[in-house]
Amino acid sequence: MPQAALPDLNTAFIVYRREAITSLKSKRYDACFGALYAINGLLPKDYRVKISTKLYDEKTNLDTIAICYHCNQKTSYNKIQIKEAMLPMMIGTITGSETEKVWDCEQCGKTNKLHQTDIIEPIVEEPYFVKIVPKPPLRKNGLLDRVSYHREVSRWVWTMLDELEAQMSNYRREYQPRNEEAIDSDLSIEEAGEEGDQ
Repeated sequence: MPQAALPDLNTAFIVYRREAITSLKSKRYDACFGALYAINGLLPKDYRVKISTKLYDEKTNLDTIAICYHCNQKTSYNKIQIKEAMLPMMIGTITGSETEKVWDCEQCGKTNKLHQTDIIEPIVEEPYFVKIVPKPPLRKNGLLDRVSYHREVSRWVWTMLDELEAQMSNYRREYQPRNEEAIDSDLSIEEAGEEGDQ
């Protein structure tokens, strides 16, 4: 990539970013999306943000874990089957409930009381950048959609712009002009030649 490519990219990035933000404010959604797609297209292939709802969900929906208190094995909370079990009459009288929620561990087969189960919910630290965004929201024909669509688009636009800013920052940091090595080697040859002449 020629040496002037990065300044040109920076300039285009600034122009399209301004266009995306002003178009969002004036509710010109096609122009807003177009500007964001243009920024993405300017980035080299390895830095581009993927647009896929499926991949985004896979990357951001972290699994909640239930730990069996008999064998200490971890199981996805979404996979456990919670059942209602009858309580002994005396405990039911004390607690005021006839049943309690339980689940069976797939590993050891023993029954766990849900209220005694350790549940681990992963926390995603923010800001986080996954280089993927979901597809932009679709506009439906309806009165309620007019109000909610702008809010949904705004959320998507800022998510996309955050990801693009992160990738642009990575590209700036890692950018090396192709002819830099050639310039360095020419300088060392010239310096060696001058030393040999003396």
